[in-house]
Amino acid sequence: KMIKKLAYREGIGDLLADGMAEAAKKIGRNSEYYLIQVKGQPSIEPFRIPKGWALAVSTSPVAGRHLRGATMGSNRYGPRPRPGDF
Repeated sequence: KMIKKLAYREGIGDLLADGMAEAAKKIGRNSEYYLIQVKGQPSIEPFRIPKGWALAVSTSPVAGRHLRGATMGSNRYGPRPRPGDF
């Protein structure tokens, strides 16, 4: 049902059809603060948690380049082994 509302711009679909950033501008009341986006592009990555990753993504010349500078692997699995560690 939601896809149909977006496609035909019916009800809430009209508000969301132009993307999250435009919807937040229309809603106002500081709702842009709650967007998860990088340089205007929506993101599904939780950049508010790993600060180093957020810095790498926000300074990347390409919006949404989420694999560069990702620190989650080292946090989860430990640092990468160095040559000679084996």
